[in-house]
Amino acid sequence: MRLHTDVYGAGNRTALVVHGIMSDHRCWHRLIGLLVDRGYRVVTVDLAGHGRSPRSRRYSPASWAEDVIESVSGADGGPSVVCPELVVGHSLGGLVTSIVVESLTPQRVIYIDPAFSAPTGWRKVLVGILLATLRTPSKERIARGNPRWSAEDVEIETETIALWDRRTVFGLARASATVPPTALVAPSLLVLADHSMLVPEPLAKSMAELGMQVEVVQGAGHVVFRDDFEGFLAKADAWF
Repeated sequence: MRLHTDVYGAGNRTALVVHGIMSDHRCWHRLIGLLVDRGYRVVTVDLAGHGRSPRSRRYSPASWAEDVIESVSGADGGPSVVCPELVVGHSLGGLVTSIVVESLTPQRVIYIDPAFSAPTGWRKVLVGILLATLRTPSKERIARGNPRWSAEDVEIETETIALWDRRTVFGLARASATVPPTALVAPSLLVLADHSMLVPEPLAKSMAELGMQVEVVQGAGHVVFRDDFEGFLAKADAWF
């Protein structure tokens, strides 16, 4: 599937950024500006079922990854991403990134609180039901739930949830869907939320043993770069 893509900047280095579930490329607005200022050409995608991209009949991490690879292949006038200097993925986008990098062979990878695991048992069922039946929340509700977010991020989140296909939740429903990497294709930084639910401490330790640099942004929630952008930069700046 051909996804909606955007390109920012015209630097001689390329970065690909992949958003999380319920979101789209606009969540990266602060990071995009920073990377462009540092000489990057930044390529963004809206995953299937998100933002301006088409919806799919069925979703899975593998199909999301295939869509990304197809959409940045340079075909039909789309952007070309070959051996990029940097790939960044958050949440679902982090899981998708772990598959995509096997084909794109980047120089560096940053995973931000990626979906390398998921709730199991009744918690899994409950989370799936809650997400699939979630009504589009008001800006006021989003702001209350994310008191550290800027007004711009609250506005973006309101718009992106309205565009989101709730059936994407079921693309992560199978236990086999959320599988962490078993090998690294490039130097990798893992930036975690404080008390991450998707990468609990034992899994973080195994990722460190695999060779990832693991950092935790104290006090930050799942969307680390929106909760505390400066704290995120303090952990990731040297990787840009």
